[in-house]
Amino acid sequence: MTPEQQAALRQAARSNPACANALAARDCDAIAALLSPGRMRANDREIGYGVILQTIGIDAGNQLIDFIQAQPALRHVVQLLANGWLSIGSPLAQGALRSFGPDAISPADAEALCALGLEPDPYTAQQVAAALYNPDGSDKPWQQ
Repeated sequence: MTPEQQAALRQAARSNPACANALAARDCDAIAALLSPGRMRANDREIGYGVILQTIGIDAGNQLIDFIQAQPALRHVVQLLANGWLSIGSPLAQGALRSFGPDAISPADAEALCALGLEPDPYTAQQVAAALYNPDGSDKPWQQ
């Protein structure tokens, strides 16, 4: 973790009332478990037309695919999708899906496809310990 990420983790742990007992007990596993729900990171999953149809259905999937195929600016995306090579976890792909609008895809369907590009990213006890404590075991200051 970067120093900035450690500082954010330290701030989250120390400002969360649910972590108070775990902090007092120096229980890094418990702190990690408390702060991890909902934490996600991009993955390397690649998708194609079939995954689109399976995820959002035939009608919505066909609408999106037809929209993509009709856009000259997306001409290379067509080949990526045909081969199942579109990296759905990339910020570019996710941003494009979210920006297309209702003529292409509903916001809920865009989020369903974007979710395919994400995976859980729980904190580990080691990350918590590195964020909260110095190598000698003393507490790191709130801001560092």
